[in-house]
Amino acid sequence: MSSHPAQVAETSERVRPRPTRVQAWARGLLLLVGGLVVIVLVEPVGPAKLYVMPLVLGVTYLLSSAAGGRSGGLWVPGLIVTAWGVATTTVLSGTLSVDFTAAAVLAIGVGAIAATQLPRAGIPCNPLAIAVVVAAIGALELLEAQAGGVFADGWPWGVFLVLGGLWELRPAMTGSVRP
Repeated sequence: MSSHPAQVAETSERVRPRPTRVQAWARGLLLLVGGLVVIVLVEPVGPAKLYVMPLVLGVTYLLSSAAGGRSGGLWVPGLIVTAWGVATTTVLSGTLSVDFTAAAVLAIGVGAIAATQLPRAGIPCNPLAIAVVVAAIGALELLEAQAGGVFADGWPWGVFLVLGGLWELRPAMTGSVRP
């Protein structure tokens, strides 16, 4: 596919096809499993530090999207949140000794750049989705900085993934998927 702006815009405006029953089940179950992993393994319940949560969240989104193929709806947040998670994990674990804010902003930008390339693979991508994910990460970071400790536990994030998994399972359970 050409990278001509009109063709990229045309691809990004395509409506996401309905998943098959197997895809809907796989997407939902992967989100459920990811949520349970966060609840059980991330502090305060589990041994993993909270800073790994964005990485686990992003990888879960990517796995769920891969299960849905080109109709997997979490490619954009998966790419951006995974990039942010890599920066968060490597800097806060001490693996990489750089300024956290600079690393996080760079990583989010790299994830957003990767998301803009999804239409080349035939995966619909609305530019607004990229902006919303970036703004949401910024809002969460700002809220955490101002309120201190609002997101200090992993389990609410796990519950968020479990709810997302249940939402993704809905079409499979109601029959509103392709056979």
